[in-house]
Amino acid sequence: MVRRNTEEVQGQGDFALFDELFAEDFVDHTPQPGTTPDKAGVRVLYGRLPGFRLSEAGEGMARTAAAWFAERNLVAHVTVTDETDYVATFVVVETLPATVADATTRT
Repeated sequence: MVRRNTEEVQGQGDFALFDELFAEDFVDHTPQPGTTPDKAGVRVLYGRLPGFRLSEAGEGMARTAAAWFAERNLVAHVTVTDETDYVATFVVVETLPATVADATTRT
C-alpha cells in the first residue's frame, strides 16, 4: 500500500487509486500549509509532487515491511510529512479480518 501510494498516487497522480486506498472520512493529521486535512487537501499536495517515488533502498524497505505485515495478518496506514527541519511519520496498524487477509496478496 505504501509503495503504491507513493509511486502511483503521489508520483503519477492516480487519484482513482487514492480513492480506493483511503477511506472517505480520511483525516490528514499533518496537513501542509495551503491544504485542508481531508482527501481534497491531499489531492492538492500530491498534485505538487510529479515524478515523486521511492528510492531503490526505499522500495526494498517497503517490500520488507509489506511482507512482515502480511505474515502477521496486519495492515499499516502510513502518513509521512515533510516539515521544515524534520520528517515525521505516523503509522496506524490494524488486524485484517480473516476473509480480507486471505484475499490480500499484494505487496
